[in-house]
Amino acid sequence: MKSGSRDLLVVPDDWPRALLRARLREHGYHAVAAPSLDASSVYPVTDPEAGPIRLLVLDQGAYDSDGLDRFLQRHRGARVLLVAYATSEIPPGPWTAVLRRSGRTEEVLRAVRELLPLTPAASRHSWE
Repeated sequence: MKSGSRDLLVVPDDWPRALLRARLREHGYHAVAAPSLDASSVYPVTDPEAGPIRLLVLDQGAYDSDGLDRFLQRHRGARVLLVAYATSEIPPGPWTAVLRRSGRTEEVLRAVRELLPLTPAASRHSWE
């Protein structure tokens, strides 16, 4: 399941975070997850097996401008997908893309695929 990079999900709620992580992994992404930007600091800048974090999927509920600044200083060049509340104002930030919450993991998966396409070899399931 090596994609040459990792995706970091920062979602404060356990079940949505676990579901989204599992869905991304099913499709060949090396997704890691944390409940907050501060908690995400446990992940090293690069992993010998999976590579650097190239995409941050940030739920608006976990948004913290200082934490985001620290993350971007550690993980230079990482793209940021904000999953925003359906009806709230979008906070200012260095967003590569913004997706309004719909409650569907497929929409987040589609956005991740657009921002970080996998090579054919990386997208194969480990059992193939």
